[in-house]
Amino acid sequence: MTWWQDFFDASYLELWGPVLGPERTEWELRGLETLCGGAEGLRIIDVCGGHGRIARPLAARGHRVVVLDYALDMLRHGRAAEHGENVLFVRADARALPMLACADLALNLFTSIGYFPTLAEHHAMLGGIARALRPGAALIMDLVHRDFLACGMAPQTWYTLADATPVLRTFSFDPISAMATESVRALYPNGDVHRQWRLRIFSATEINDALHDAGFSSTLFFDGYDLGDFAADSPRLLVLAERSGLPPDEGPTWPSPLTWRNAATLFVCPRNLEALHCASDAELSQINDAIAHGTLGGQEALLPLECVQGAWLREDRRLFYPVREEIPDLLPESAIALPKDFFGERPESPANNR
Repeated sequence: MTWWQDFFDASYLELWGPVLGPERTEWELRGLETLCGGAEGLRIIDVCGGHGRIARPLAARGHRVVVLDYALDMLRHGRAAEHGENVLFVRADARALPMLACADLALNLFTSIGYFPTLAEHHAMLGGIARALRPGAALIMDLVHRDFLACGMAPQTWYTLADATPVLRTFSFDPISAMATESVRALYPNGDVHRQWRLRIFSATEINDALHDAGFSSTLFFDGYDLGDFAADSPRLLVLAERSGLPPDEGPTWPSPLTWRNAATLFVCPRNLEALHCASDAELSQINDAIAHGTLGGQEALLPLECVQGAWLREDRRLFYPVREEIPDLLPESAIALPKDFFGERPESPANNR
């Protein structure tokens, strides 16, 4: 298991809360709205969007937002806090994004790249974001960058939590591997809580090259959400990139309200990019009966522990992705295989009846 698979939980929200408070969030939202030119009703995907710190206020302002993240605890937290109708939380792997040419804008914020051990995996992530966007759509990235970390990052800082608990942040950067490590230790009276992350840090040049390889053009660089000129000593790098190609037709319609029950057709199977649809009540009942009797196992031979709230079926009806707690799980390894002809004879499509 890699560090990020169980890192983002309740303690993450507590320890990093002071860093990501309301003032910072509002500052980021102002910058995003400026970059978007005040556009209304955008269809947005927030890749590695966590608990929807940015997605939820964007949805409240009239946009429709899909949050894609691996961390189930973060998605649950966001789902519980969401009271509107325009945001959907979906579990997904950034290296295998399950959407095709349907979004007007993609976000990848707060250095949500650099998690994976190989460059090929990061390129797969950017390629997946490009596939999810309509040609002519935009990607906005916000990250720390190599030039600043190599010479401008303080090795040690302190801050306090809401209850006045002191927190020590220790930072290091290896210029050979381009790996950064941050350790956070909260000094609670009843014992310390320690968390650590480790990221591959990219330069602006590397990001620019990777975006062009993934199918982006017209890349602009800023020094953060105030949108000043980017320089080597800028603490942050904000990137605006346009998806290459001529805009096609509108693509799939994003429903409103945006819920797991009506949004399945926006998504594809992350294994082979085939279309998905939401199982009917009868199909869901049949699936849950089989789960209850122990006759269905996952693609990796792991039996589900409980029945599912919903199911997103692949077009060939040979597997489905479970929905639990209002959250569709589209990790490739979460797919649950179905026996051939599980639902009986497949209904003919209208094209086959002509």
